[in-house]
Amino acid sequence: MPHKSLIDMLKRFFNRIFIALAVVVAGILTASCDESSEPGKNNAGRTVLVYMIADNNLGAGGYDLDDIQEMRDAAKAGGIGKGRLLVYHSPSGAEEGTKSPALKEVLPTGEVVILNEYDNTLYSIDVERMKAVMKDVRDIAPSNEYGLVLWSHGNGWEEFSNSRAFGQEGSNNLTMKVSSLAAALDGFHHQFIYFDCCEMATVEVAYELRHATDYIIASGTELLNEGTRYDMVVPDFFANPFSPEAIARTTFDYFDSRHGYWRSCTMSVIKTEGLDRLADATREIMKTGAMPTVTLDGQQCYMRGVCSIYDMGRYIETLDCSEDLKAAWRDAFAPVVPLALTTPYLFDTFPMDYYCGLGTFILTRPADVTYRGYNNQQWWKDVVSYHPQYNPSAK
Repeated sequence: MPHKSLIDMLKRFFNRIFIALAVVVAGILTASCDESSEPGKNNAGRTVLVYMIADNNLGAGGYDLDDIQEMRDAAKAGGIGKGRLLVYHSPSGAEEGTKSPALKEVLPTGEVVILNEYDNTLYSIDVERMKAVMKDVRDIAPSNEYGLVLWSHGNGWEEFSNSRAFGQEGSNNLTMKVSSLAAALDGFHHQFIYFDCCEMATVEVAYELRHATDYIIASGTELLNEGTRYDMVVPDFFANPFSPEAIARTTFDYFDSRHGYWRSCTMSVIKTEGLDRLADATREIMKTGAMPTVTLDGQQCYMRGVCSIYDMGRYIETLDCSEDLKAAWRDAFAPVVPLALTTPYLFDTFPMDYYCGLGTFILTRPADVTYRGYNNQQWWKDVVSYHPQYNPSAK
């Protein structure tokens, strides 16, 4: 018969094992309960942030509130799945201090909860504010993948007075340079960036943001003020497998199904991985000093009024360089824009005969180098500046 002290020792040993196992099981159960019952604490498969700068005429017109309601409708219909849909909302009146910007979450129930509020000492177009929001999103909603929707006004690469690159905020219509946007996103990589604003599918914008995201989904031309239909497109943001083409098609199909003035839309999917190769191929053409064989009137403009964005594919095809260089450019371009969609007309009056999916600025004289800050664009520095006609000191 075992000695009593040995039996007591064995009892104490097995009691400790039991207690340890109980603690582990309780911890697992508690973590599971926390993840399912506390919004903002669980690790989602994909978190999408809508960065909504609405302290402008869009917010005054209520388009921001309409879009948030559409997001709520999509959530209630199961559109966000196991993901997280966050909205940084800077409403009309933020500049005056009557309202404050806030980071919100649209829950699967359709309820909107406030996660964080921000003071009015910084504009939403400030790099510091955007960086702070990006960090908060990652702290509050850690995820395997992130998507970003940039909601406001847009005007491609331009840097000129009230003509925006991205954003339009406050009484002075303050805007954000594309280089500043790239700086704000540095260190916060996104699976996709969706521009719910005008004219952002340009090579200058895409090249500046090539390290910030895998895909850019944007329009090369103007969008109607109502922007995208979030009740339709939100499920595509969270679809598994992810498809940037599906996002673009959902946006485009809605507008393409309409009539007259309201049948107006272009959409592009830009895969940033190939932009360095496209830059190399374009630079080789620029080095030759090739000039277009047609006037600007023969190019496809992407803008009404004064034009600073033209169809890049049409432009390259009209250059008086060798077919071999053009063929190399086409090979580089093809994987960069896997999808380009356009209605036959914009606003029922503006013909879209060409739409390769990527716009660009066309210089016609050396003075154009400084036009609306074009010489500040990285695409100019790395590619177009090699053209001897525009840059006498070209390499």
